[in-house]
Amino acid sequence: MKTKKNKLTDSFQLLNPTERLINKKKAEMMGKANRGNLDMLIHELHVYQVELEIQNEELKRAKKEIEISRNKYADLYDFSPIGYFTFDQEGFIQEVNLAASKILRINRDFLIHKMFHIYIVPEFWDDFNDFLKETMQSDVKQTCEIQMLNKDGEVFHAQLEGIKISGNGNNPDCFRAALIDITDRKIAEKALKKNTHELLFNKKLLERKSLELAQVFIQLAKSERDLRELNVNKDKFFAIIAHDLRNPFSVMLGLTNILVNDYEQMDKRQVLEIHQKLDLTVNRVYSLLNNLLKWSVIQFGKIDYKPEEINLNELIVESLKLLQHYAENKQITVKTTVDENIAVVADKNMLESVIQNLITNAIKFTAIGGDVRIEATEKEKFTKISVLDTGEGLDKKTLINLFRIDKKNSTNGTSNESGTGLGLILCKELIEIQGGKIWAESEPGKGGKFSFTLPKSDEIPKITKELKAKINKKTI
Repeated sequence: MKTKKNKLTDSFQLLNPTERLINKKKAEMMGKANRGNLDMLIHELHVYQVELEIQNEELKRAKKEIEISRNKYADLYDFSPIGYFTFDQEGFIQEVNLAASKILRINRDFLIHKMFHIYIVPEFWDDFNDFLKETMQSDVKQTCEIQMLNKDGEVFHAQLEGIKISGNGNNPDCFRAALIDITDRKIAEKALKKNTHELLFNKKLLERKSLELAQVFIQLAKSERDLRELNVNKDKFFAIIAHDLRNPFSVMLGLTNILVNDYEQMDKRQVLEIHQKLDLTVNRVYSLLNNLLKWSVIQFGKIDYKPEEINLNELIVESLKLLQHYAENKQITVKTTVDENIAVVADKNMLESVIQNLITNAIKFTAIGGDVRIEATEKEKFTKISVLDTGEGLDKKTLINLFRIDKKNSTNGTSNESGTGLGLILCKELIEIQGGKIWAESEPGKGGKFSFTLPKSDEIPKITKELKAKINKKTI
């Protein structure tokens, strides 16, 4: 604030124009007096005296209003709830109000002419210097945030909002800054940041847990499906044992009873017929038991998968030798058109089981005198093998359920051969384990075509890795 000496100086500056006016008028009146117009001079002096008195009154009134205004400004400045400092261009304190001294806990008389930097944490001196420079070079408000020290050495966060005050000839430029203690705000911001971080962490944790829970639900659903499938397989297994094994044994018991009780009354032809029936029945039981054993091994994850490169034609020829007697009994011609150079990657035992089951199935449902053909076609990454017959064919409903264990697909052959339907299901399991696919094409009265695929020899590394995972999934 300005001192009393400055206030008197302002008052004298207001009086100077009036004095100059009086001196001017005096000079004019002296000129007129020299011309002898004394009366007029006296009159004008009287008028100027009145004007001077009026101006003097106006000057007193203006002075009083200025004093009132200055007092009001001083009250507003001193008793403002916001701390204010007035700085010179070097950052020395010129004025300070009560609120600012209270924030620093220092008497304001002690603060006058002190360098503001001594109350700033050293790490923030550069920030204040930049603020000081920018404020003095701009006509708009500047802001900065710093950390300060009060009288007790306690650090607090402060915000400065400053604006330049232009000076005159006697008073250089300075700037005034509002000082706001923002410690509570900074604490709140820090707490908010921490809470936000914790919320984000908890959100990610919740998302991860939700994902894990979803995966658990998926696994539970899969386990439920696997359990249902296991129950279906178990039921099918026991049904086969209870029905399809009992019937052949009943036949064998009946035939052996005839041999034991009526052998002496039978001729050689009758004995041969019974022996042939026994041989056929025993072979069927053996085939059924063999399929059951292989299927159960797959279900319990005990299968030993050993892929190797196999000459397809050689394996088919070996399988046909085993089935030649069955085909000849029905006068069915079985031939292969598979190229001798075609090689596939497969487990030899598995592939033999698939080939023998499909050929046996084709012979079973082909009428006497019919034909069965095996062919193979090489594709880019796999080989397609097909077994075709001239049998009765299948309708659409049967085709859809052909490879499902939960559906009954057992029908008698053209010579009333019985079956369980397990052979095709076993083929499906064995082919899928080796990375292939199996399907059937047929129409009633037009025979059937059963096809499956196997990887070519150059696909073995990739297929082996994939199939190990598939085999592991079969474990119950």
